[in-house]
Parts: sequence; structure tokens; C-alpha cells
Amino acid sequence: MNDREQLLLQAWVDGEVSAAEARRAEELAHRDPEARALVAELRMTAAALATGEPARVLPESREFFWCKIEREIQGPVSRLPARKAIPVARWFVRWLAPAGVVVLLTFLLLSPELGTGWWTKSLQGAEIENPQEDVSSYTFRSDSDRMTVVWINTH
Repeated sequence: MNDREQLLLQAWVDGEVSAAEARRAEELAHRDPEARALVAELRMTAAALATGEPARVLPESREFFWCKIEREIQGPVSRLPARKAIPVARWFVRWLAPAGVVVLLTFLLLSPELGTGWWTKSLQGAEIENPQEDVSSYTFRSDSDRMTVVWINTH
């Protein structure tokens, strides 16, 4: 049995042949045991498919159902807003300025010379007026020990 005869038998089982082809397929099935086996297998397969697969009924028309699926597939892409470029000024204010403030505060708070920073160096060596004439003072400052000693002498 060749491919053409197999296709004829398959079409005959499916009911897709003319009357003349149907007679020819029937004669082939009666005289050839291989053709008879193929027809039996095709009929069992058709019966299994007919009873094994439940029919699905859609609540709406076929076109509407597939249109909804197509919209779901294409929808999220088309609903996304276009991303705008952030101007440099807004980018600076939004990200760089707060980051700079955090870095500056971290530097000031964790500086090893916090007590002798630039804001306190302006006070070093400044003269302090004393309204009392009989009191004198001496000041000693050690940067390495981070210490200041003031000696007050009263006469």
C-alpha cells in the first residue's frame, strides 16, 4: 500500500471523498489486510477523539473571544507610558544634591579632627579680655593629644 492509498483511506474514514472514491477505498479495504488494519486504527482513533475530548462552548462568539485574547496580548505594551528624559537640573536636585549632603555630613561627623576642625581653628590664639586686673591665665593646646589646658593665676 502506497502513500496515496493511505491518504484515500484516511479521507474515506473522515467522510471527505466522493462516491466513486468511496467505492474504491471500500474495495481496497476488503482485499488488502494492511488497508483493513489502517481503517480499523483510524476508526478507533476517531472514536477516541470524539468521546475523549469534551466540547468547549464559549459564552461569546469565536471572533469576540479571540479579539479579547489579542487585546490582552497587545494591551500591556500599548498601555505603558512613554518614558520621558529627566532634565539635568531635576536629576541634580533629585539625586546628586541629597547624595552630596549625606557625604558632607558623614565627613564632618566622622572626621578624626572633629574638635580641631576648620571652624574651631579660627578661635585658636584669640585674645580674651579679662575685666579683672589681678587675674592672669596661660593657655596650652596640644593638637596631637587633642587637649587644651588653661592655667588661671590669681594674685
